[in-house]
Amino acid sequence: MEKYNDLEIAIMSCIIQRPELLKELRLEEKHFLKHRRLWKFLIAFYDKFETFDFVLMCSVASNKYQLIEYIKQIAETEPAPSLFNKYQDRLIEIYEENKKEEEIKNKIYNLANELYINKISVQEFKDKINLFIQGS
Repeated sequence: MEKYNDLEIAIMSCIIQRPELLKELRLEEKHFLKHRRLWKFLIAFYDKFETFDFVLMCSVASNKYQLIEYIKQIAETEPAPSLFNKYQDRLIEIYEENKKEEEIKNKIYNLANELYINKISVQEFKDKINLFIQGS
């Protein structure tokens, strides 16, 4: 999950360095898991001010100290803006992988409950789990 968070910050760093990259944006809000609120703030801020000026950002932020911490984290990240599209692709890819994993976990949890209440046998449980794993 740390790599995922690093990608989120790298993407934000790229757009702060080069706001014109927003024209190439393919990501959606759902792709940001850890820093979704920051992402939403940045997008809303840019929509209004058409810049990423830190003085202006602090003037509108409800929690200036938290924003400053985020800005420091973004500034310390040194991604290559030329790789912005690759960062986006990888974030989407990881998001989809996590989504599939969660679906499998939920199916297994439901099956475990069915096994626990003796609705299915141990063999049926094993067979269905193998089907989930092979199908993913």
